[in-house]
Amino acid sequence: MASKMKKLVDGEVELKDKTEYYWRQCAPVDFDEETQLPTDRMFRATEADAGKMSGARSSKASAEAAYLHRTAVVKKPSKGTWGVTVEDVQAVKSRVVDDTALQPAPPPIPPPGHSYIDVRHLSDLDKKQRQNFRSRLLIAAFKLNRVHPPAEPVPVSLDVPVEPQV
Repeated sequence: MASKMKKLVDGEVELKDKTEYYWRQCAPVDFDEETQLPTDRMFRATEADAGKMSGARSSKASAEAAYLHRTAVVKKPSKGTWGVTVEDVQAVKSRVVDDTALQPAPPPIPPPGHSYIDVRHLSDLDKKQRQNFRSRLLIAAFKLNRVHPPAEPVPVSLDVPVEPQV
């Protein structure tokens, strides 16, 4: 069972527009080269995140700007920008928070419209529950596909082909 949401600090603002996108970069380690799709690890908080999965909000940064920030400014690789809506994040019992006002002056240089998915309250979930959380966000991201660089639509099906019985 998820714990209560942590209180936001002054300068942090929870996003309420359910249609706004949260942009997430896919690190090469979180990308399946065979399927050419991210894995659910794209929505995994690292120790460095401290329960705040970094991204950017669409009202302040385009998917391209978020991608270029990561690859050209921070000089970290990305397999592309994927997005989920605030509503998608709320559906998994979390929230998107804009913390732009708290970002330090360079270095490090925060992305434009820096925001995060708050997962601090999910620390008591077991491994299967955490994977379910990540998988649900990944499925939501697949609805939009890779936003930048633009990708051809990839049909996502949960159907498993069945071999004919002989």
